[in-house]
Amino acid sequence: MVRKSNKTKIRRRLREAVSTASLLSSVAFSIISAQYLVSLGTEYYIRSNLSSIVGQQEQKLGIKFSKQPKVTFKLDLLHPSVAGSFSPSEGIIINTASQLNFMTPFNFMTPDYAKNVLYHEAGHYYTIDLAERCGIDFSS
Repeated sequence: MVRKSNKTKIRRRLREAVSTASLLSSVAFSIISAQYLVSLGTEYYIRSNLSSIVGQQEQKLGIKFSKQPKVTFKLDLLHPSVAGSFSPSEGIIINTASQLNFMTPFNFMTPDYAKNVLYHEAGHYYTIDLAERCGIDFSS
């Protein structure tokens, strides 16, 4: 049989564990909520300035896209190490949950970082764009 003082210690430890778990879940929820708000701001910035951003890249690199790249935003919390990707069918995908941006608290995807991801992924888009202009089909 467990002595009364041991029962009291066990109850106190259980209360502490529950309290700690509750605090940690609140912190995690706050971080995810903040990340979501930052991602909305990032998406708004990129969507509002996409023509300008693409134009800057065209001017800087001396290239011309045949059409503006399609850009999709995803809040993919399961793959925070992936900042962006490209596929001919889906276009440019920016993961606003990316935690590769080491320049901000909590490594959120900021508008400037998203712009750099967009520049990188647009390079893949331009390669496909050039190939298609040369008659190479990437649709399958």
